Parts: sequence; structure tokens; C-alpha cells
Amino acid sequence: RSRRATLPHARGGASLESSSFGSLRLLEVMGRGRGRKRDFGGGGRGGGRGGGRGRGGDGPNKRLREDGKGWLEEGDFDNKDFQEYYKVQGIVPEGEWDEFMTCLRKPLPVTFRINGGGRFADHLRDKMTSDFFSHFEGVADEGEEGFAPPRPLPWYPNNYAWHMAFTRQQLRKVPLLERVHEFMKHANDHGSISRQEAVSMVPPLFLDVQPHHAVLDMCAAPGSKTQQLLEALHSGDSFPTGFVVANDADFKRCNLLTHQTKRVCSPCLLVTNHSAEQFPEVRTLGEAGAEVPLRFDRVLADVPCSGDGTMRKAPDIWRRWGVGGGNGLHLVQLRVALQGCRLLKVGGRMVYSTCTFNPIEDEAVVAELLELCGGAMELVDVSDTLPALRRLPGKTSWKVRDRFRWYDSWQDAQKSSVKLDPSMFPSASKAKLPMHRCMRFLPHHQDTGGFFVCVLSKKRELPPIAAPNVKDRLGERETAGAPAAEAEPEAEAEPEPEADACMDVDEADADAEAEGGCDADGGGDGDGGDTDADADADDAAEGGEDAAAGLSAAEGKPKKERVPPLDIAKSAAQQAIDAAGAAIAALERGDADGLAAAGSDAMRAGMRAGFALDMHGKDVRQAAKKERKSAKPKDGGGAGTRADGAGPSSGSGGDASAPNGTAMNPSWVRGGGGRNRAGGGRHSHMDPIIPVEDRQLLQPLVEYYGLAVDFPLFTQLIARSMETMRPKRLYFVCKPLLDIMLKDTREQLKITATGLKVFERQDIKESDNDCQYRLAQEGLPFMLPFVTGQRVTLRKGDFLALLRDRSLMLPDANVLAEADAKDSDGSAAAAPPGRKRTVISDPALLDQLAKAHPGCVVAELAPVDAAELGFAGANESVSLTANAPMALSAWKGKASLAIMVDKNECLWMMEKITTAMGKGDGA
Repeated sequence: RSRRATLPHARGGASLESSSFGSLRLLEVMGRGRGRKRDFGGGGRGGGRGGGRGRGGDGPNKRLREDGKGWLEEGDFDNKDFQEYYKVQGIVPEGEWDEFMTCLRKPLPVTFRINGGGRFADHLRDKMTSDFFSHFEGVADEGEEGFAPPRPLPWYPNNYAWHMAFTRQQLRKVPLLERVHEFMKHANDHGSISRQEAVSMVPPLFLDVQPHHAVLDMCAAPGSKTQQLLEALHSGDSFPTGFVVANDADFKRCNLLTHQTKRVCSPCLLVTNHSAEQFPEVRTLGEAGAEVPLRFDRVLADVPCSGDGTMRKAPDIWRRWGVGGGNGLHLVQLRVALQGCRLLKVGGRMVYSTCTFNPIEDEAVVAELLELCGGAMELVDVSDTLPALRRLPGKTSWKVRDRFRWYDSWQDAQKSSVKLDPSMFPSASKAKLPMHRCMRFLPHHQDTGGFFVCVLSKKRELPPIAAPNVKDRLGERETAGAPAAEAEPEAEAEPEPEADACMDVDEADADAEAEGGCDADGGGDGDGGDTDADADADDAAEGGEDAAAGLSAAEGKPKKERVPPLDIAKSAAQQAIDAAGAAIAALERGDADGLAAAGSDAMRAGMRAGFALDMHGKDVRQAAKKERKSAKPKDGGGAGTRADGAGPSSGSGGDASAPNGTAMNPSWVRGGGGRNRAGGGRHSHMDPIIPVEDRQLLQPLVEYYGLAVDFPLFTQLIARSMETMRPKRLYFVCKPLLDIMLKDTREQLKITATGLKVFERQDIKESDNDCQYRLAQEGLPFMLPFVTGQRVTLRKGDFLALLRDRSLMLPDANVLAEADAKDSDGSAAAAPPGRKRTVISDPALLDQLAKAHPGCVVAELAPVDAAELGFAGANESVSLTANAPMALSAWKGKASLAIMVDKNECLWMMEKITTAMGKGDGA
């Protein structure tokens, strides 16, 4: 919102009466404090939140700039402000600074993690060790550029995580490395491994998730940590009773999160789109039957941060780094952490983590959180967990500075600092906290990125706590030297939503970003500008979700009279003029401190102008919202369900809302609107979630696939559209998540994705097909234990041929002749060039196909061959795609048996089988 500009020189005679809101942007520029957006290199959260997706180049002199404008040079890997700041903070042990800086300038090594667990993960680890990594022993020191062989991360359980320090140039030059690289690409595409930075794997391990836990990942995208949480949830011997709620403030990144976690094949995941600090408290029924807020056993708060711990994979941060990045995000992080504590169960565990070295974003946040909670939260000593993971203890004291100078205390900084807050400063009471239980990970200790982690436990419910806000620090500071009428406007400013990925962390006050975060280009709310952020703010105001708002009401404090935005603008303009005059006077007398103080006053004037602009914008939006509400018809509008959520309202669903009378008429609707839902729903840009309840639709599935009687087909299937009685896709959702959605009658949760796709509608021309739905390959590992019919087993030769050719022909002369004729005119798929069409000859397979109905069948590797090759059986594959048995969703037609599986998945299955057979890469 802010843009650079030059403020014309103005002295006392300027008139303020002609000010307009259009001119406020000029004043707002002076503060650069309203979240000026720019691309920050894709590094850490706040500067490319989540990191981990960038790739290093061939070395310090051969890495492309993030903006694509040329290559990074040697001088680009330095920043005097960065060095001065962290030397003063003392985060690096004495005598290790040069080693720390040298490591930061090197590209980050490749690290990956084997997904899942059990027999398959052990099998994959052993195969990688014997077939690939064992061959490095003789070539480790050859050539001018020697390289170390791959090694497991010593602290990761079961040697499931590996480290490889190869450059791209070495991957191209060394054939063995090229083979490893190809293997990793295929394995990553299929979901057997995940490329993830080593220290990014740490927070989920300290969270200690168990199969019965309710887990919340507050800032989840891009999803690597969420995937770890799901794997831990599914680590038991039976289906988990817990679930994971993965949240992210950016709608587009929620889609990325959904894609990343799809490979886990879990119905126990709910993806939501909320600002983390405003994540709603959904009411559910407790054990006594009374309504209680939803609480979680485990909470992961991997918060937005300035991301300087990711410099090795995002080297453009070197030239962008500034002290304002961490200062601006401090309050955002504190509010997110505080909301996480509220949502945590008593006795539960929360992990707070960042990918920055900065104590203002690390220890300062944790210390202030502990003091605000008044003993309800406690730091956990985890020094005996992962003992091979080298770490440094948290700091008990730290220093604070703004862009101008260092400050010893808040009393020193209160009147002249820029964008500082009292919560940033150490104190005598904070020095008594066990901050040594926090953990900081430095890059040069184990060749990783930088990270900060601490583990907190909840001892009792939190007292009422107002959310820390930028208005508090401005109000407190302005009150010291201004009339009350001028101090009130900041207190009326809206709470700031969560800072997003691509905020200006170079001296930007990111915590004061106005509603809506970054735009679509910057990685913010990608589904329509400010709409969702406004809705969140309005929801908090109307529904009482904002704890700070509730606190004021509970304490009975008199509400301050609201100062009009125009009066605030006039006051800010006068403040800016006075600051300009003071700056000129300081320059004339050579007073550096006076000049800095004048600059701070100008910055504060710009921030106040920004608040005035935001207040005016909110007034305009609220007026428009009231006008829209008054324009809606009184009948048939609203959320489309009764207030109790138990059935359709008079205007929802049914034949009246769709042509030809084909729309769904469900008993409840959650999560979205649009798509034939009367009134559009509370979150109209999202697809609704509805139960699939039509027995005429579901009973044929039971009979066709022989579904087990204990499979809850009639109670736990959902769809995402109300357009037709035959939804295109059917999703299975676990019972705890279904209960949460049923209890969410106010539709507080903005759900972008949930459930596991298990069936897809198949439109068939032939009239003799008995079932309208086929099994989805994505959900096949989960569904297989419940499917007793329509299953055929293939010996490994036929199974490989099916994977290779994607179809097998039935041995009927007329059918073959007809197929050959189709091949000649191009109306049907022919066999690959140079290879004859494969005809099924196994009598056992032909007998099974003869007994199967036309349509979808499950084609699986024969148990005898699966046991011989060491693959997991169906009893081990109830959750994770990585652990799935060799099974395919196939289609039995008149002429052939064809598969409906992604090509990459076929190639990966072929590679696993042929490797196990000892035949190398080919079939």
C-alpha cells in the first residue's frame, strides 16, 4: 500500500482544512509502516514463508538472483548491518563467527525424508543404501571437486532422513549422481520421499504426536511439516482416532498445502483458510453434554518470520535484510502464539518455531508470552530428546534497536524509537524465566539452515488477555506528550491480521499490515483482495471471537469516543509538518540525535495517516455491507441451513435451486456457498461441504464392490457440490472431523479441503454397467481392506506388462481383430511402437475377470509375488500412499483390462518391482 515518494517541503503556513483521503497516501509513505509489499526472495516465512522450496546453484558465484536479473556475485553475500546486529546479539559462540559466516555463504545441501514408516520405509531405506549410496565409497575423493557420500541425519529416527552435499554441476558430471537424482525425482513425485530442509523436520518431532491426538498446524503451508504430523498420526497399528487441522492465511497456499498432503492418503485432515491469530473457537459438545470450545492436544505455531535463517537457499536475503523485518513481525508472532495457547488443551503441548536467528522474533516473543499467560504456560525441558541434534540454549537477555540506534530499555525507546514495542525488551522478571530450554540451531554446527524451536506445555486455562496490538504501543507513546483526543485514534485502529509471506521485511512494519495481507502477486489472500480479511474482522467484531474485544466488555471499561478519521489525518499532517521543521533545525545546528528524533516523529505521523486511511476504508466497506444486507430478500437468503444445522432452510437445495430438479437437498451444509446454495453461504467463494445421504446412490456401491459391513459408507461420505444428485467425486472423512463440522452451525470454519477422495463418477456409454462410480486411485490404499469384490490378482509378469502398456487384451479373436482395426484408423490406443499388444494368457486371471462385473476392478499384485519381493500387504496399508500395496484402479471392458493411474505412479511401481527383482531399471 505504501509507495516511495518525496514529500514537498512545507512549513507552518500550510492549510490543513483542504486535506482529503486521497492525499493521505503521501503522508503514509513517510512511515513505510503499512506493510509495503515486495517480493522477498522466497526465503523464510515473512520473506517467502515456509522456505524450503528454493534450490541452490553451483556455488556462491553461480546463483541466480531471485528477481532473475543476472547472477549473484561474491559481494552480494554480505551485509554489514546483518553482521553488526548479530555480533551485538551474541547468538554465535565466541570464536565461531567466521565459520558461521562461511557456512551461510554456501549453498544449502539437499536433504530428503522417507515418508511413512513400517516395512516399506525400512525396505526403501535399505535399498537406497545398498543400491545407490554404497557405490560412493570409491568415488568420494575423485576429481577436482570431491564430494562426500550421502549420509543419514544422525538425529532423525530410523535413519529415514538423508543429507547429500552435491552441486548441480556435479549432478551433471557424475553418472552415479545423475542416477541418484533421477531416483529422487521419481520417488518425490510418487510420494515415497519428500525433499525438506533438515531443520524444518525438527518441530514435528518435538511435538510428539500420537494417533489419538487432535492436532492444529496454525501456519501450515507449504505442508512438509503437516505431512510429518499426519505420518505420526498414522503411526499406530490401527486407524487413528485423532485428526490434523492444517491452517494457512493464504487461500492459494492452502491449495499448495492440499496438494502436498494428498500423498499421505488420509481422511483425517481438514484444511482451513484463516488468519492464525484469529483462528475461530468452534463450539462442540463436551462429555457432560454442554457446549465447550474445541481444544487441541498438540499445536504447531511455525510462525511467519523474517527468514534470515534461510539465506543459504534464498541468498537474495543478503541484500534485502534489515532490522525492521524482525521488529515488524514481533507482534504478529506474539498474537499467533497467544491464540495457539488459547486453543491448546490443558496438559497439551505447543511448539513455537521460526527460521530466523533474531531474538526479537524468538526469545522476546516466548518471554512475553510466558509473562502474559501468568504461569498457565511453561517451557518444557527437551534436552534429552534427539540427543544427536546439536543445539544452543536460548538467551536470557538480548538487545533491541530500530533503524537508527540501539536502546537499553523501553523507557529509553518510548518517545523516540521507530516501530518498537515494550514486549520486545528484556526485563528482570523475564531474566528469571528458564529461557535456556529454548533451542537455536546454527548452520555451521550440522550443515543446515538456521532455526529456533521451543516446546511449551499448558498447565491451566489462560486468564483473559487482550491481544497485543500496535495501537497499544502508539497510544502509550503518544499519550506521553499529546492530548487525550489525539491519543485515542490509534486505540480505535483495527487489529492487524497475520503478516503474510511476501511482506516488506526490509524495515517494514509488517505487523501493522492492513486488512487482507499481500495481494495475489505478493502471496496473500489469493481469492479476492480484502474480502476474506474483512469478513474475518467483521466476524470477530460481531461474533465475539476476538479475545481482546471480549476482554474490554468483560472488564466493563467505558468505550472511548471514536475520533473521526479526518481528524486523525489532520493531526498526522500537523505532526509531519512539525517534524520537518525540527529536522531542518537539527541539520542547521548539526544535532544528529535531534535529526533522528525528527525522523522518528515523521515515521509516526506516516503510521497515523495509514491508520486513518484504514479506518476510512473500513467505514466504506461496512456501509457497503449493510447496504448489501438490506438489499437481500428476506426469504430464501442466508446460509442455506437452519440455525441448528440439522436440515435445509426453505431456500436451500431442492429442485427449486437447480435446473431439471437435479440438485442435492442435504440435511446440512458447511464450509462454503455458491454452486446452487441459496444465499451463497457464509464463505460464498468456497465450495460447500454436504453429506452424501442418498441410499439409491450408495447401495449399488455396497453390492458392486462388496464393501464390508463395518465400512461407514452411509454416514461419512461427503461431496463438494450441490449441482447434481450424482456428485462427480465422493470423499470419505473421519468421524471426529465430521463431528466438528456438524457442531460448527455458525460455519465459522473456512474449509478449503477435507476428506479423502475414494470414488469418482464414471459416465459409461454401455448400458450393462452396474455401478456409476469407480474407485479413485488416490483413495485405494485406504479402501482396499474394505473391498471384497471386483478384485483380481496378477502375477508379476502380467502386472509389469499392465503398468508398461497401460492395458492388457482379452484373448478373443473377434475382439483382437476389432481392436486392431481401431488401431489402424487411430480410434483406439495401440501398443507402444515396436512392441506387440500383450494378450492375457494366465488361466487364473482370465477366470477372475470372467467372474467380475464389467466396469471398475482392483488389479493387484499376487500375494505370493508381493511376499517374495518384500512389499507390504494390505493389512499395513490403511493410511499412507507411501506404504501402499501394489494395487491399481482398473477398468474391465469388452476388449481389454486398462488402468486409470497417473503415468508417473506407473513408472514408480515398475521401478520398485524391477529393482526388487534384481533387473535394474528396465522391465
